[in-house]
Amino acid sequence: MQHTILDLRDRPVMMEQLDSNTLIFLFTVYYFVERGLRLILKSTDGVFYDSLRASRKDMVFFGISMGMLISLASTPSCVRGAWSAWHAVPPGIGEPRWFLDEDTRICVTARAVLWVSELNRLDLYPLYVIHHAGSIISLLSFLYFRWPTLLFLIIFGTLVSEVPGDLLWMLSAYIDSMESPPRALVEFKRRWNIFNVVQYGLIRGGGIIWVAWILAYSPAGLRTRSWLMQGHAYTLLSLYAAFCIVYVYRQACNIRARRLSRPPSPSHIPIELDGPVPRAIHLRIPTKPAIIFVPYGLLMGIGLAALVFTSFTIAPTSREESALLAHALHITLASAILFARVFSLCMEDGLARLVAHPLRTIFRPGFWLHGGLFGAVVGGIISYSAGYVPNFLLFAASLAVGLPMYETFSRVGCHTYGCCYGYPVESIQGVPTSHLLWRLFPYRAVTYSHPTDYAVTRSEPKLLNHPLLPIQLISATLFFLLFAFVSLPLASYTSPELAGAVTLICHAAVRLLTETCRADYRGGASNSWISATGIMALVQASIGVAAVLYLLSANTSHPATFSDWSVLDDGRLSACAIAVAVGTLVYGVHVEEIGTWIPETEAIPEKAHKLDVK
Repeated sequence: MQHTILDLRDRPVMMEQLDSNTLIFLFTVYYFVERGLRLILKSTDGVFYDSLRASRKDMVFFGISMGMLISLASTPSCVRGAWSAWHAVPPGIGEPRWFLDEDTRICVTARAVLWVSELNRLDLYPLYVIHHAGSIISLLSFLYFRWPTLLFLIIFGTLVSEVPGDLLWMLSAYIDSMESPPRALVEFKRRWNIFNVVQYGLIRGGGIIWVAWILAYSPAGLRTRSWLMQGHAYTLLSLYAAFCIVYVYRQACNIRARRLSRPPSPSHIPIELDGPVPRAIHLRIPTKPAIIFVPYGLLMGIGLAALVFTSFTIAPTSREESALLAHALHITLASAILFARVFSLCMEDGLARLVAHPLRTIFRPGFWLHGGLFGAVVGGIISYSAGYVPNFLLFAASLAVGLPMYETFSRVGCHTYGCCYGYPVESIQGVPTSHLLWRLFPYRAVTYSHPTDYAVTRSEPKLLNHPLLPIQLISATLFFLLFAFVSLPLASYTSPELAGAVTLICHAAVRLLTETCRADYRGGASNSWISATGIMALVQASIGVAAVLYLLSANTSHPATFSDWSVLDDGRLSACAIAVAVGTLVYGVHVEEIGTWIPETEAIPEKAHKLDVK
């Protein structure tokens, strides 16, 4: 049998498709089987049924019941399909021919019906919906882009490990319906939870390791596809692995605490407000004056490196352009950092402080993101004029696509540095957006315990040892999801220009959303409904909308041509290393005290203690 490398522009004509008639029939069967289960439970245990209805858990209970039945019925087909696909892997480096045999069609169809049907049944718990939405995106990627069937059949085959967890949830719901559950039943649940964690970790973990090995080394992976498509696959696998790790961790914590395992009530935020405070992880060198390294700098450097790596992956169309791109990126990063500082100087520091302490005001670590975006545009124009950038639109798009990944690392850095902080915990009940975001991403409240090591305590001493909404971590999660599910797929499968424009719009939307949860200074009048950075985000979104309209009308965007040369000799790694070093030095080095580059020689007014980073 002759095997060829699959090209999206040359799709196989004799391709097995999922039968739409079968899907319609199975969705109908799903509904009536679920209704039958409801009638059976209501007639056999009316008290338990009424308890489920009263607690709004009935949709989840029967959705999980149907999921358990579908998993048990479809897993044999998934395993047989994976076995056949494994033995069909050709020798050499060629990707196996894309084909859906009967077992594969049964497995994929069952999972499609399950995930789509459960979306509205599990919407009481938003994290379940996010998980299922990610699963559906993965399934669509597999079907539309003809990814090797072995990858997904392995994952689908290991999903049978959810059955013990489904039984555990149903048992927990049954115990919760009792006023005084039998001790033996509670002990059985605890033992079953232990079994569930062990089998889940072994089965899911083994499947993830196998798929990662296939992606990296086997012809059944995606080694013949573009860098961005491989990155999309690794991102989906990483998110899936993270979900499994969090699940095992939570269940293990429940076992140690001997608590009942059940999803959190939608009206309750399961966060320990008195949790451990961030440790002082700054590195102090006892010199004269003292040199201080903060982890924010390293994280910013990694974010800049991610931006550089993304641009190198998308923008150059030849090895010669890669060499020129390195110069363009150095100019662009320098311009971005310069204007980020200038914007902070103009919008935050103020003229009075500049006149009173000119050197300390000019040379201090304070930066505004939108100043950096403006500076990147200026640097791109300079690079284009100097001949380092043959295609300005493609270069700008490559930076826009990488922007959410940069923001992911920078927001985590803000969390460690104490800037861009959220509202105090006790005040968020009056802020619906904060309450909703915290329910979606239930990170532990953050408490900053040092009066000078963190930007928040320097700016507002009253917030010392005060639990705050961890909006920095929530923002980092949102930006990572934006990169994984919007920027990267659009850049891979449409065009980098369109992906960059859409990313600008979505990035601005995330900024505006998270702005409503922040309590730090962001410019503008105190009584205004929108801050200065919010206005900048609106301008950014307008530019993104205009770019989308222009690209669609002018038809100037083209599919990406990804580099086929080694990352070891195109200047990419050295440029990334320089980005890490620059970020670490500019954002991470402080002198004598955190928040300054020039040691203090005289008393400074209170106004000097505003925030350092935006």
